[in-house]
Amino acid sequence: IWKEDIENCQYSIISYEVDYNRYNNLKSEVDSLEALNLILQDIKNSIEEKKLEINMLKNRIEEKELRNKELEEKLKEPADKQE
Repeated sequence: IWKEDIENCQYSIISYEVDYNRYNNLKSEVDSLEALNLILQDIKNSIEEKKLEINMLKNRIEEKELRNKELEEKLKEPADKQE
């Protein structure tokens, strides 16, 4: 599930970057629009939020994998002692 969330976040980042580039090109044509600067900043912030979300999800995946590995090792211990 988290890997799917990461893919969704990565897709969002690409979408935001496309929007950012589009508005940034527009900004170079009409530099006096304060609203455009706000839009650009909002898009940048959204990109950063998604990057943070990806890192958080990756950390969760790593933690879950570590926990699973620890549990697998604990399950193996009694079997090893019986032999």
